[in-house]
Parts: sequence; structure tokens; C-alpha cells
Amino acid sequence: MELKRKDSATVHALAAALAAGVLFVLIVLILGIAPAGERTWAVFDMKMQYLDFCSYYKSVLEGKADLLYAPSMTLGSGAVGFFTYYLSSPLWLLLAFFKREYLPEAVTVLTGLRFMLIAFCADLFLQDHLRRERTGGENEPRTLLFSLAYTFCSYTVAYALNPMWMEVWALLPVCLMMLRRLLEEKKPMGYILSLAAMLWCNYYMAFMGCIFLVLWTAVLLLLKPEGAPRKFLRFASASLLGGALTAFALLPTFLELFGSPKDAAAGALTHASKSLSLLKIFRGARFLSFDAQQTWSGTPLLYCGALISLLALLFFVRRSISLKEKLGMGALLMILTASFGIEKFNLLWHAGMEPSGYPYRQAFLFVLVVIVCAARAWDAGHGGRSCGASSVRVRTYLPRQDSDNRTVPMACRRIIPVVCTVLQLAAILFNAVWVLRVQTSSGMLSRSDYRAAYAATAKAADAIDDTAFYRVEHMQPRQQNDGMMFGYNALTHYSSAGLLSTRNFLKRLGYNDDGLYTAYGQDNTCTADALLGIRYLIAAKDRDTYSLLYNGTCSLSKNPYALSVAALVDTKPSATASDPFSLQEELLSARVGETVKVFIPAYTEKHSDAAADVYECRIEAEGCVYLYLAGIEGLTQNLSIEKDGEFLSGYGNLGCLKVLNLGRYEKGEALTLRITGEEGEKTGELLMVTEDTEALAVLAEKAKKKDAVVTQLSSSHYSIRLDPALQGGLFTTIPYESSWRAFANGRRLKTEEACDAFLYIPEEELAAADAIELRYLPEGLVPGIVISALALAVIFTWGGFCGIIKKLFYTRKKSL
Repeated sequence: MELKRKDSATVHALAAALAAGVLFVLIVLILGIAPAGERTWAVFDMKMQYLDFCSYYKSVLEGKADLLYAPSMTLGSGAVGFFTYYLSSPLWLLLAFFKREYLPEAVTVLTGLRFMLIAFCADLFLQDHLRRERTGGENEPRTLLFSLAYTFCSYTVAYALNPMWMEVWALLPVCLMMLRRLLEEKKPMGYILSLAAMLWCNYYMAFMGCIFLVLWTAVLLLLKPEGAPRKFLRFASASLLGGALTAFALLPTFLELFGSPKDAAAGALTHASKSLSLLKIFRGARFLSFDAQQTWSGTPLLYCGALISLLALLFFVRRSISLKEKLGMGALLMILTASFGIEKFNLLWHAGMEPSGYPYRQAFLFVLVVIVCAARAWDAGHGGRSCGASSVRVRTYLPRQDSDNRTVPMACRRIIPVVCTVLQLAAILFNAVWVLRVQTSSGMLSRSDYRAAYAATAKAADAIDDTAFYRVEHMQPRQQNDGMMFGYNALTHYSSAGLLSTRNFLKRLGYNDDGLYTAYGQDNTCTADALLGIRYLIAAKDRDTYSLLYNGTCSLSKNPYALSVAALVDTKPSATASDPFSLQEELLSARVGETVKVFIPAYTEKHSDAAADVYECRIEAEGCVYLYLAGIEGLTQNLSIEKDGEFLSGYGNLGCLKVLNLGRYEKGEALTLRITGEEGEKTGELLMVTEDTEALAVLAEKAKKKDAVVTQLSSSHYSIRLDPALQGGLFTTIPYESSWRAFANGRRLKTEEACDAFLYIPEEELAAADAIELRYLPEGLVPGIVISALALAVIFTWGGFCGIIKKLFYTRKKSL
């Protein structure tokens, strides 16, 4: 029995998905990607971020973390925005079936499923689009070639290293298909739900998709202008409902963006960058045009096959295609081309923020339009016969007679499209292998290296046996997000989320921030460790005063000076000091309740000449010596520091603007520092000190008497037990956010920000309280839930009302 049209379309789309799966397996086998070899997807951000985020999500699925707050994100930060950007796709749920040792293999499997999903959705859309644009003919459209071209174009393969974006590339064609039904058949549910799904999977890429939906709607109204105002109103209302359905996640996310690295208000449209000429724009449309620089500063990735490009050009000369359709698709291509060539226009597609790598992320929209045009051109001969595996229409393009008026054999007319199809598939497969080989040729984390590094750190982390709230850091980290990988509370974190206020304070404390993240490292002082509650250090080779708890491939040491993350203080800390050493002493003084001194300045004598500043230094106390250059303005200094004639470090730029650990020295030792800068650069004021760890030990014991006991009940819920015999306000090194709610004896307490970074509860709020509960409730979550619930109610009401009308109309028509 012949399949119904809807069933036939689904079967064809499933065939496209299966074909995509086969091509993906071939790519994995050819390149030797895990589980087929040692190569992995772990390059660039996949290596530095996404594997760790997968591990964090497994912790959520295991009930060890939640999606409201993540204490491992730069001392702690709200996680709703982080989740909706990186981990909201339902496909990530499959991580529950993989152990952390096999995350590289898990990424391969999930990436393959994403490619199959893209092929399935693209094929459904193209079939629907071709049927609606035809003027006659009964043959089913065959779109396999075009859906695979979209699935394995240069853009999709290269950007697959950012897996959180891939669902949007799949769902956008579904939105376009459902949009057509909304406008022409007045069926809103499919569009509302597909738009909500796209926004849910990744709001950032969906933002570009939403702009494209507006442009696509304009094209559809151009083609069929009858009732255009009503159609546009239908589109606007359905889009509003689709967005409102996800308000419970998007509203808190939007509020979390303020104060994060993605705060558009702080940097929107302020960047000046290059603009591309037409010649440079279309360089990315060539076969094997991808190179190592393409990711960071290259041209838009537009390659989807020579045959596709040729057919897209034929679209504009095909007589059976209406002028309106040509104008509409041509306008889309011109707008997208302009977005590549005009930098400010490009920034608009990226929500006003300059991309850090992958500079033309909207290029998949251009590729989609090209493929739609190519499919229409090939299908325009709707009376033609299906040929070969691709079953594409070629009758119009292949002549029946040659130049000598001899009839071209039918077998020839049938085999040529098959050959074209095979060559096209071979080209996109070879190009995909080329792109991935280039990307994984340097800086890739192999499967064995990942497992070795994971096993070493996991054993050290498992040696921690502590029920209180504490922080852990790694002196030789596997990556910047080890805290998320191994489930401990950390300082170093790299993602598009987190709080800039925390990072700014850590910079003041002497930690280096390279513009992407603030890093913990060998140079930081024991005093800073103590103040931030860093109780355990992994692979701490130069912390001889810390006690060794575990000695394996990675050791585990305990910091004897570590203070609690919460303590009672006499006055609210203000943190006014201008240099890291004074700031650390100021905070420690607030914790102890008296003025303290931990850092002993070295004697320095400055001798400047035309080429450099030279300092003769004498150490005044035994211990670790630290150096800092104060007064460096901005991040444009390119200084060079030499110690006793040997190069020590660069300084003053993004790579190094921090406290430097010079190692241990005896009292009375001398050294010479030479600081060289480019002409006109300030070398700053040299600060050189010795950390008195004996004094720190005494002061830490005094400070601990005022410590509060903090128990982490969950990622977003803490219990703080106070000593009723002590007075003062509660100072914490938990980053301040207005989303924190503090309660004592059933009463809500007022919270404030201290040191422009941390959570503080005034003394008057703590009257008669011996225990406090801290709960994190994201701002906008409750209003977002209400908006989503109202949208759901409207949708059900709308659907029910339409159903009643249809039922009444059908019953009346039947009775007549």
C-alpha cells in the first residue's frame, strides 16, 4: 500500500538521518576519532570547557549539584544562564549513560546524533518547501543531497566543536516549515513549540534564528501578499507566545547577563574591527578553503559543494521560478552578505558583542538560503523523472539531443545525476575530513592523555574527607575548569558566565586575569589562600608549610591557614588598599579584629637610565619573596623583567599583570631587577615583600576564633552556624548577588555587598541568631514561571477555542 504523503516525508527524512549517520561514522573512522582512535573532539573550547561542563551536568543528574548555583564558577555564581547557554539541550541527558573516563567517546556519540538530527529536520523542511513552491507535478521531491549538504557544510563541521549550538541549526528549518503552516493554514502550535524549543536549546544562536525568521516572513509575505497584515500579526503573536513559553529560563538568564562577560550594555557595538570585501567573503565558499586561522580571523565558512553553488546560481535564471521568489531569496542573500562585509552589521547578529573566535557565526543562515535556492532550481523541472539514489529532477538541464542532433541515450541522462550526486557527497565528505583534520592537528587532547590526567586528579580529589564548605585548587591543572570536572568548589573558571565583580576583586588581590578568566597559580600567596578559604591544594610542590594528605601522581595538601568562607567581623570590610599585599593585610585585619602585618618589604634602590629601570634589592626576612608592579595603567604595557641578568617574566599585558613568586630567600640576600619597557611606557612602582608565614599562622588561629561553620547542603543552599557569644556582622567570601536570600529564625535578613564583591549581613540583622540559612533563588525565576504559565494557558485556550469552532463548523456542514 502506498504511503501517505506525511509518512513518506518522514521515511525520507529518516533515510537522510541514516545517511548522515553513515557519513559521520566514515569521518570518525578516517580520522581515528575516539572510540575509533586516539583523536578526540577536545580542541579549543571543547578541551578547555565543554568536557568539564559535561562532567558538571553528570553531577546534576547524579544529584550532587543543581542548576541554580555553581560554587565552582569563580568562587561561586548563578548557573541558570550558564545552563541555558551550554547544557539545556535534551541530548545532554544521555550523559547519564557514560562514565567520566569515557567523556571523549560520549561527545563523539552525541555529535553524531546531532548531525543526524540536522539532516532529519533539514530534509523535512526542504520537502515541505519544494511541495509548496511547485506549480504542478505529482512526483515526490527528493532532497537527500541537499539536506546532507546542509548537514556537512564547512560551517557545520567546523562549528560542531561548539556542540551547544547544533540543535539550533537543526530546529531552525523546522521553525521555517511551521511558519509556513502558521501563515498559510492558520496552524500556530507547530511554530510556537518549535520556536520555544529553539530558544530553549541555545538562546544565543536562536537570537540569530529569530532575526532570520523575521526576514523569512517578509519573503513569504512578498510571495503571497494577500492578507499580509493579518498574517504578520499572526506571526508576531505566535512568536511572542513561543518566547514566553521559555521565560522561566530566559528571564533569569537575561538578568544574569548583567555583570557577566556577556553584558551587552558594557561593550555593545564599541568594537572596531575589519570589514571584508566581496572577494574575501566568498573565499570561504571554495573547496578545502579552511585553514588554521579560519576559526579566529578567517572568512565566513560558506562551502556546501560546487554542485549546490552552481544550482543556486541557476535558481536566478530558471524561467519557471517567479520573479518575486527570486527577489525575495536574492534580498536574503544580499542582507546576509552585507552582514559579513560591514562590521557593525556583523555585531548586530551577535547581539552587539564581538565574537571571541568564530567571527561570522550567522554564516549557517547564508548556507541554508543557498541550499534552498539550489533545491528549488533542481526541482523546478517538476514533470521530470526521478533518477538514481538522489532521485533528483534533471530533465530540464540535460538535453535530449547533442550538437549533431543525435539523441542522447536515456541511460546517459539517468547516470549523469547519479555521478553528480556521488561526486557531491564525496566532496562534502572529503571537505569535512579536511576541516576536522586541520582543527585537530594541534592542541588536541588525546584520549589516553585525557584518561591519564583525569585518573591522577580524581584520586587526589577523592582523598578529601571534609563535610564543611571549603575550596580546592590545582597547582598544575588539567584545564581551567577542573572544579567542574571533579566536583569541588574552585576559583579558576572559564566560560561566558560568571561575575565580573568577582574577577575584578581577584585581580586586585594579585591574581592574573587574561580577559577570559582569572587563574589560580604558583604565584599566589598563602595569605590569599587563607582569606579565600582554599583549604586543599592538588599538586602543591612549593607549599612546604602545607601538610601532605595524599602522595600519588597528583598530591593533595591541606592548608593550615585556611579560614572559613564566613566569619563575624567588627566592621564591614571596605577593601580600599591599592596594591595586593596591602589589600590582603586589610582583609586579614578585618578577620582578626586588629591591624596586622604579614608582608615584610624588601629594601630597594632604584637606578634609572634611558633603557630601563634597575633595582638593587636586599631581602629583609626569610621566606617566599613576591613581586608586584603597581601603577600600571590598562593592559597595554609590554614590560620585560630580568632577575640577576636572566629573563624572569613579561609584565603588564594580558599574559601577566599579577603577583610574581620569586621563590625562597634568606634574610640579607641581594638581587638585581631590570625592568625594560617600550618608549613611553610606565614601568610602575616596584613592590617586593617577604611573606611571614609564622606570623600568618598566629593570625590565622586568632581569626579562626571568629569563624562561622558553613555546611553546604546543596549547591544553592548553605547552613551557617554562629557562635552566640560573639558579636559583629557576617562577612563571607561568597560572591554577592541579589539572588541570595538569608533567613534566621524564619525571618528574612537584609544582605549587602562588601568589598564590591562579597556577601555581607549587617550586625543588626543577626540579633539573637545562632544559625543562618542561605538560599539562592535566581532573580526573574518566579516572574518567568508566571509568564510561561500564562503563555501555556493562552495556548491551551487558543487551541481549545479553535477546536470548538472547527467542530461546530464540521457538525453544521455535515447536517446540511
